[in-house]
Amino acid sequence: MLRRTALLASIGCILATGAFAQSTPMPTISTRVRGTAAAITTDMLTVATRDGTQFQVKLNQPVTVTALKQMSIDEIQPGSSLAIVSKPGTDDLEALSVTYFPPGAALRQGQFPWDLPNTTMTNAAVSGNVTGKSGREIDLSFNGRSGKVTIPPGTPLVTQIPASLTDIKPGVTVLLFAAKGDDGTFSTARVTVGKDGVNPAS
Repeated sequence: MLRRTALLASIGCILATGAFAQSTPMPTISTRVRGTAAAITTDMLTVATRDGTQFQVKLNQPVTVTALKQMSIDEIQPGSSLAIVSKPGTDDLEALSVTYFPPGAALRQGQFPWDLPNTTMTNAAVSGNVTGKSGREIDLSFNGRSGKVTIPPGTPLVTQIPASLTDIKPGVTVLLFAAKGDDGTFSTARVTVGKDGVNPAS
């Protein structure tokens, strides 16, 4: 059974849909920014956030832009990793959304508080095949623990795909992690953008 671990204050390798994750280390994270793009230049992004404010973020070059693609549960392979958004306080997880990372992608394992209401993020390795009577349960392991996640029908299940700065247009949904500099400004080298009807949770 998955047990709740000590909650981490920062996330070094995840971007989700809910969440998001990445295969290379990020700077120290200070702010997770969700919303819609209000303005974009080659080196600055302004985000209209959920609370009605506008958040300016410097784009460190070269900036990496990713989008999300829907996938099916039968594409999940042992040895891959999942970033799972679920309700907190549970041992075995019932997913609210899942981001898939293929075998070989680095994902910091653990459980973290998430910024969507009443949610926890769990980063775990897939340790077995899809199982269970419904065919929608997956064996997991993280930090020496084991458990399962159930992915109900209709749950968003996505993987990251390459995108570009030209995909970031006013009005599209974006998610990013911004590091705060000594001068008080925020910057990022990675943005996830909504594309082809598949959006990061906003």
